[in-house]
Amino acid sequence: MKRKNNTSICIFLSIIFLIAVLVCVLVFLNTAFAKEPGRHNVYGKVMKSSLVVAASNAPLKVKRSADFVCKGINDEIQIQAAINSLPAGGGSIIFTKGNFNIKNTITLNTSNVSFTGVPGETVFNYAGVSNTYSTLFLVNLDGYGKETDVLTADAEKWGSAVSVTSADRYLPGDWIKIFDDEAIGKFKKGEITRVKSVDSGKNLILEQPLKDTYTTKNNAAVRKLTFLDNIKISGIEFAGPGMETLPRFFGGYLLRNSGFTNCKVRDWGRIAVDLTDCLDCMVSDCVFENVFYTGIGYSVAIGNASENIDIERCTFRKKGRHYIVVSASTGTYINGGFTRNLLITSNYFEASTQEAVNTHDPFIGPIIIAGNSFAGCGKGIEVSNGYSTIKDNIFKNCGIGVQLWGSEKREGTVYANSFIDCEYSAYLESDDITFEGNTSTSSRLFLNGHNIRVQGNKFLGTIAVNSKGNGENDNIVFTGNRFIESIGGYSLKLINYENLEIVSNYFENSSVMELQNCKYVRIENNVLKNSIKNGIRLYNARDTHVKNNMVEAAKYPLYMDNVTVPETEIVITGNRFKGSEPVSYSGYTNVLYENNT
Repeated sequence: MKRKNNTSICIFLSIIFLIAVLVCVLVFLNTAFAKEPGRHNVYGKVMKSSLVVAASNAPLKVKRSADFVCKGINDEIQIQAAINSLPAGGGSIIFTKGNFNIKNTITLNTSNVSFTGVPGETVFNYAGVSNTYSTLFLVNLDGYGKETDVLTADAEKWGSAVSVTSADRYLPGDWIKIFDDEAIGKFKKGEITRVKSVDSGKNLILEQPLKDTYTTKNNAAVRKLTFLDNIKISGIEFAGPGMETLPRFFGGYLLRNSGFTNCKVRDWGRIAVDLTDCLDCMVSDCVFENVFYTGIGYSVAIGNASENIDIERCTFRKKGRHYIVVSASTGTYINGGFTRNLLITSNYFEASTQEAVNTHDPFIGPIIIAGNSFAGCGKGIEVSNGYSTIKDNIFKNCGIGVQLWGSEKREGTVYANSFIDCEYSAYLESDDITFEGNTSTSSRLFLNGHNIRVQGNKFLGTIAVNSKGNGENDNIVFTGNRFIESIGGYSLKLINYENLEIVSNYFENSSVMELQNCKYVRIENNVLKNSIKNGIRLYNARDTHVKNNMVEAAKYPLYMDNVTVPETEIVITGNRFKGSEPVSYSGYTNVLYENNT
């Protein structure tokens, strides 16, 4: 009996031992293989909010601890699997150092996702077809609602309510784009706003007033939008298939509070980073090099109704066409709207074949471009029809430093910039512009707009200003400027201006100030010291007053000729003239000349 009991105990203990061994094996398997690529622990799938993806050439120890391991071919498969493994609330994907070879598009449609690499050591190589309009990262293209609701009444600018056919489809907090068929050029109006509340199932009450008017006559409608928030990419180098190729690196749609930090983007053609209808996004501390395609080619493209986009502390170098461009789309369901509130600060731009920073027409702005350096660019900045502030930048060896143009009356300020050895410091062909506090060295200024004020600048070397006006209501003012050794035939040459004031400027060791075919002119309280040859030349002057100036010239201090309206009023009073030849106004018959020395 006793022996039977001992046998039973032994069997029982053996079973317990076997169970313990099995549990240990299961625990070992779970620990050893839960992090293998594509595997989950034996108790079922666990959604991790932080995943590690290893490159095929990462150290073995790193790969053994990674959640996903790439093979070096079609690595987008493992990367996409990692994205799809994140929980609904998002998470982070950490890439090891090494090379990731991407052939097909990676998509993302989840908010709160970060992609982080090892700066300088994590490299994504795009290995797709170079002559197709493909994209390495495609983010939230499905965020546009496929249905629209037409407006039942006009929505006025500054209004905060929109009447639509099916207002009950919307909830407080929904994002919408409102647009209509009225076009500026070939681009349709539109803007993004948010629903605050729904009134009686008919009206959408908006969080902020509308920036434009939308009418039923022009088929105004609204479309529901779904934004992705907090998409962050940092510490990764993205190498493309080369210049003059069609793929783009990043196509981001309807993103908020998202951006790139400390990335390198090189060897792309058509577009590197493409942001469409994005809000409150940033590109910072990145390097873009060799992003070029003849006729297009953009390092960072900002499109449609994007707003509050910052680009700061980036380097754009080697070769580019437009490093930063603002544009709009046509012909698709996502079109409508123009970019507003763009900030470009503390960047370095080098060797762009055309404009380093360009806003395609139409554009509204405002845009602030401050503290940047431009070297060897075809043009540094070109802004069309937009509110602009351009300040504290350095332009060196550029064809044109700044060009502002357009028929819309939107103010522009070019302030405290330095232009060195540029063909033109600025080409101002718009209205309501202030050019103030700049230093222009061997770089000339051109004006062809209305209501332009040139104030408190310093012009050194070569022809400072050489421009032609419209001849009607130009309203140009030069005041408080210094022209030092502005030589090359002219210091200041202005042709065909009406309503021109040249007041309280200082010229030293400079060529002649020459005005041709100008009328309603006031030249007052200027000092011209040691002018080379002639001081002031007035060619076919009309209704001109020359008062209280001090002019020292090698030859004529004031020389007037080629008159076509002899009886025009000319007033020359209170001046101090010095030269080897006397003041000459031959041919003018209505001259008041008095109290001059």
